[in-house]
Amino acid sequence: LVHSVGESLKDGVLNILAHLGIFPEEALPFHWAAIERPVMVTDHQIKRVRAKCSGLFIPSRRLKETLKEAERIGRTIDPSLGLVRDEIFSPVDSQIVAIRHHPVVSPGTVVARLILEQV
Repeated sequence: LVHSVGESLKDGVLNILAHLGIFPEEALPFHWAAIERPVMVTDHQIKRVRAKCSGLFIPSRRLKETLKEAERIGRTIDPSLGLVRDEIFSPVDSQIVAIRHHPVVSPGTVVARLILEQV
């Protein structure tokens, strides 16, 4: 993961330098269109998905994955028994832009942020 973040940062810096005319575009090690552009959204386009009970959140999906409504995002399990306490599903067609990394959750803890699919 760190390597891919570093590569993205390097490509972004080279793209900015080419855009400003400091670095020749033809010397870029990629075509300028290959740069991943950020998606601009408002708060109204973000859906926060919250845990309903306490336990350990185990994600079933990864960052940037596209979800259909009712697809599972993850599970909350009881750490002492290993039993599933709750399954967490996507409420809408969306894309995951943030997913909880630390597993311990309480009721109301945000476990994922989703960008609502554009109509």
